[in-house]
Amino acid sequence: MGIRPKPKTLVITSEATDMDCIPKWGEVRFRQQNELILMAKGFSEKLVLRVNNSLILGRKGDADETDGPDVDLNVFEAYSRGVSKQHAVIEFADRLLTIRDLGSRNGTFLNMQAVVPNSHRVLRDNDILHLGNLELLIHFQGVVKS
Repeated sequence: MGIRPKPKTLVITSEATDMDCIPKWGEVRFRQQNELILMAKGFSEKLVLRVNNSLILGRKGDADETDGPDVDLNVFEAYSRGVSKQHAVIEFADRLLTIRDLGSRNGTFLNMQAVVPNSHRVLRDNDILHLGNLELLIHFQGVVKS
């Protein structure tokens, strides 16, 4: 039996100013009066959503489709990017938004980690969500009162 090599310890020696490029966790609290902004990589359009209970994300196939999603992602070329008709659901409860994959063919990934079908993962401001090959930036926006 050989001797196992001792694991190396990673030591970070950079100054705090150099650490600005490291992503930080975003805000997790979401208030019902907030808006959820979805921005897709490579597109200038953005979707501004109000989440009261839940919203199904996906793509509509036909214009007269009755069982389509609440949020149609076809504005971001959803079909060619592997988004299912009913891909995932965003749910709001206890001041948190969660994402749940609905058994999609091409999967849902939150910050590059797979979301297991039918399990809840908490969404945070500035998270990156992949529905198939569609990359979405999540942003929480407070509603401005006039």
